[in-house]
Amino acid sequence: MFEIENTDISKIPVPYRVMRNINNTVILLVRKIDQEEVVCYLKQKGYAHEENGWYKNFDFRYQLEPPISLKRKKITIEIFNKIPCASLTPRTYIPLDDAIQMTAWEAPYVKNNIAWLPLEVEFIYILTICIFLANLSDAEKFFLTQHINFCDSKHIVALLRKVFFNFTNDLIHLVREKDFSNLYDAYISFKEY
Repeated sequence: MFEIENTDISKIPVPYRVMRNINNTVILLVRKIDQEEVVCYLKQKGYAHEENGWYKNFDFRYQLEPPISLKRKKITIEIFNKIPCASLTPRTYIPLDDAIQMTAWEAPYVKNNIAWLPLEVEFIYILTICIFLANLSDAEKFFLTQHINFCDSKHIVALLRKVFFNFTNDLIHLVREKDFSNLYDAYISFKEY
């Protein structure tokens, strides 16, 4: 992970949330009405549109739009209008449930003047990455391990149910066991929806 503080993100003039910082890419959540202002701000800081991003060959459904991708030197910033979730439908992304989207705009987790997703939303988002993309960094595994206590929160369990339905109890068990490598297989073999 690179130093996110070197990206000019902390001075973005509208509400935003950092969703992920991995492999020289920062993934932001910005409301659709504010995206143009963020793009203008980042262009003033030397970022330029990246026209051939990974998302060109993907479908985005249910009001989730493809990200706006900007690049400066080796740093890429992707701006989403909703928190994305890879679908089991190949090459398709959908937004997480509206209740999770709304929770994302509650009090951010602020570190070094940068607004991140609230920790409980980040926990849910990382679990969706783990299951639907099977692609977690060591830092993300550490984050899940550090926040296993979220599995005890009725509010977070209710939000997890909006994504994982009846698999939620099995998911919580696997997370408590820190069995992240088997989450995907357990999810796709689950039949009791």
